[in-house]
Amino acid sequence: MTTPPYALSDEALLASCERTAVQARGPGGQHVSRHACGIKLIHRASGVEAQCQDERDPTVNRSRALRRLRVRLAIAEPGQVDRSWWDQRRSGSRMPVTAQAKGYHLVAAVALAALQQVEGRLADAAASLQVSSSQLAAVLTADKEVHRAADAIRSANGHGVLRSR
Repeated sequence: MTTPPYALSDEALLASCERTAVQARGPGGQHVSRHACGIKLIHRASGVEAQCQDERDPTVNRSRALRRLRVRLAIAEPGQVDRSWWDQRRSGSRMPVTAQAKGYHLVAAVALAALQQVEGRLADAAASLQVSSSQLAAVLTADKEVHRAADAIRSANGHGVLRSR
């Protein structure tokens, strides 16, 4: 089984990306950094991009850009998901994972794959993952891009969109 790019280590994923330093833009006046502290990552194999220029610290921006890239890769190129990614983080029938949690991209990939497998039926996907529908919905709506991907799966199969909490 080939490891999907979003499941690689930071070093391996960065090695497969083109990196560009970017300067902050937009409003902020005296608070905008005039140095190229931001970073843009482009995954060479897929062309998927992520950028972050939120902070003045380039290492924080790189970390956030990597997190965004992982989520986008999990949506665009899910590959073969590993159910253990979900089971390791599940606590009984609860899934205590937020979008900022380390490994959220792995959980999101499993959740989206389960939703796709049951043609967008939330209750069936939740049952297959051994959590409640509300727990699965919380995972799928924690990140706006994952939420959009889940809604696209549901809409393509004739179901309504998920509501955020």
